Parts: sequence; structure tokens; C-alpha cells
Amino acid sequence: MATTRQFMRTHGSGDPTVRNRYANVEPFTSNRIKLRVLEGGNDYINASPIILGNRRYISTQGPRESSVSHFYHMIANETSQTAVVVMLTQTHEAGREKCFPYWPSDQDGQDFEMELLPDAEDQEDGFEGCVSLVSTHEDMTAKCTVRRLKLKSRTRRKDEIREPPWSEKEIWHLLFGGWPDFGIPEGDDRQALMELIDLSRKLNVFAPPPMYTSFPPFDVNSAPTALTDELNPRIVHCSAGVGRSGTFIALDHLLTLLDAGRLDDIPDNADPIADTVDRLRQQRMMMVQGEAQYFFLYDVLRELRIHSSRKPAKVKHLIPSILHHFPTQSTRHRRKPQFCTVLDDRLGSTGQVHRNPRYSPSDR
Repeated sequence: MATTRQFMRTHGSGDPTVRNRYANVEPFTSNRIKLRVLEGGNDYINASPIILGNRRYISTQGPRESSVSHFYHMIANETSQTAVVVMLTQTHEAGREKCFPYWPSDQDGQDFEMELLPDAEDQEDGFEGCVSLVSTHEDMTAKCTVRRLKLKSRTRRKDEIREPPWSEKEIWHLLFGGWPDFGIPEGDDRQALMELIDLSRKLNVFAPPPMYTSFPPFDVNSAPTALTDELNPRIVHCSAGVGRSGTFIALDHLLTLLDAGRLDDIPDNADPIADTVDRLRQQRMMMVQGEAQYFFLYDVLRELRIHSSRKPAKVKHLIPSILHHFPTQSTRHRRKPQFCTVLDDRLGSTGQVHRNPRYSPSDR
């Protein structure tokens, strides 16, 4: 017999920032996911639509207990028939909550359901639903817990006489716990992260996109002709939705470029990794936090070039130097790239590298 947990939405009016997990991390007003609500209702959720190349992502904070229903409301509107959620944090780290456990648990063989109730206030958004656990298993290669969830939901409108039909959606939830806050995966967790990226792509099945979405229309001239996952955004979150989430998204995009051969023969004055992080930070603040996460992107591509079975890149300029200094000015005012490090210099016995003064990974 199913056990039900109920989650009420926060009040539909008032300051939307009360929905933030951290006071200093929020989406840009011009680039944020908007919940589908009645006119005058609170459409706020701390989530940003991200576009890199043809791929789409949603970077968001780890849900709070009061925002669980908002999170599933976003999934219902913004993803296709199948949704993939990549969670890059534990629920608690160093004794502090980093993300509320927003999925049904499995105890004593029972299926636990989470009931999502509409707000009781006048400005309710009308969304209601139920999330149930279908299956769970451990993926030893990707070192993640894979949950298959089912979301049953509908949106009721005050002016509707007939009740709207229920819709169902499959959700793949991938919990990767080998990534410390502000840090990077180490040892076997690094290779597991590569497997996690591949797994998230494979599970992100293509289907017609929803009618309502916060993303701009896809360019029909560049839209993929095959059934790919590019149109369906993967939802990526850690705790704040900027550090680990930004690094994951950047790495996924860079691996796409690497596999396509688009990182071959990079000019001396180009830095595709820094360019990727710049583009991320134009869409959501603080993406890729700390120099360790910034260096991690270069180190992964270096290691893939040497050891991986992926298509090797003929790149001379994949690995930058240790940063000479960390400028405090915004991205728009940073110096042009001075990306002159040759890959073989980094691999040499002396360990001498050129310095790249361009980037400030800890600009927060």
C-alpha cells in the first residue's frame, strides 16, 4: 500500500526570492524559467534555461522542502515525455542540508508517493500531481543511484468548467554523490562522471517538446534531423545550481565538441573552455565556481586526449596554465584570451606552463 507525503506550495504572492536556497544566488531576470501560473501569480523558480550549441539544459538549485512542487511543476512544463534529472550533491554535506530529498523513498518494499498539492491562496497556480517510485538501482560504472519515477500531473484553471485530464511523464533521476561542494571528483569518481554524462544523454529520449516552454523557439535551419536528445533539456542541479552544475554542463558541451572534432587545431589565441564558461555565466551567475572546478575542465580534456577511447583530438592548445591572477572585473571587461599553452608543455617533465591571465574562476 502506498504511503503519501504531501507538499504544499509557498504563498503565491510576495517576494519571490524567499524561494531561493541561498540569498546570493538567483537567476537573471532576463533569463529564467517561469512557472506556468495564472496572471498575477508567482511564476518564480530558481532555475535558468541554458543553451550551448544545439543542446539545452536547465540549471537549478537543489529544491527546498517548500519548493518541491515548484520543481515538479517545472519538469511537467519544460521537458518532453521523458525527463532526465542529474543531481550532483548529497542531501546533506558537512552537517548542512544541500538539497531536500524530493523523490519518493523505498522502504520495506513499499512504494512511497509524494502528493503535490496546489496552493490554498487566491493566486494558486493550479498545478497538482503525484510522484511515484517505479524502480531504483545502483549503476556501478557511473557510480550513481538511478531512480525511475512517474509524474502524474495536471493544471487546473479557475475558468475551466470541466476538469483537465491527467498526464503522465517518466523521470530518470541520477544521483551522483562523488562530487564535493566547491571541489572536483577525484580518483575513480572522475571516470564515473564521464559515464554519468553518457548515461544522462542515453536516457534523455527525444520526443516532441512541450507546447509551453521558457526556451526560445529552436532554429529550424539548425534543428537536428535525427531523433536526438538535443531538444529535450536535461535538468542539472547541485545545491546552489552554479558550481558543480555549471561544471557538468560545460564538460558535457566540451565533450560534444571533442567527439565532433571541433576542438582540432585550435588557434593560439583561442580558449574554447574559457569561452564556454563565459557563455554559461552570461546565462546564469557564478557558473563554475572556484579555480579547482575551472582547472578540472582542462585536466579532463587532457586526460581524455592521452588515455580515452574517445575520438582523439589533434589539439595543441587544450590545457591552459595556472592563472597568473584573478581579475575582479566582470566578464565583459576581462582581457582578450592569451591562450598560448601547448599541450605538450603541460605534459613535459619540467612541469613548466605558460600563464593565462584571462579568467577569474572565483568571481562570485
